[in-house]
Amino acid sequence: MDFQIDNTAKWIFDHLADEDKKSLSVEDIDYVLDLMCDFYEKMGLLDDEKEEEIDINEEEIFLFICALIKKENIAPHITNEQVQLILDKEYEYGVKNGVYNS
Repeated sequence: MDFQIDNTAKWIFDHLADEDKKSLSVEDIDYVLDLMCDFYEKMGLLDDEKEEEIDINEEEIFLFICALIKKENIAPHITNEQVQLILDKEYEYGVKNGVYNS
């Protein structure tokens, strides 16, 4: 993951529908992205020395993030649907910036 989370969170927020912008902040998006990085770290996927392509189980990431949001109770207003929306937009940003292959 070679892009900056701050830039990603802002980009995602800027590309949300107006209705979603009413219930999510850049900080909420940053929190979800931070949990996504926690998942990658837990799975050993943040090793910069690895050059091979990695298959990422999107369902595992989603379930991991939703469980942590519920457990940590830091942002309980973030719904599972919003988590999925953020993950979808993060993927879109990653493809646009060459992080992921589509």
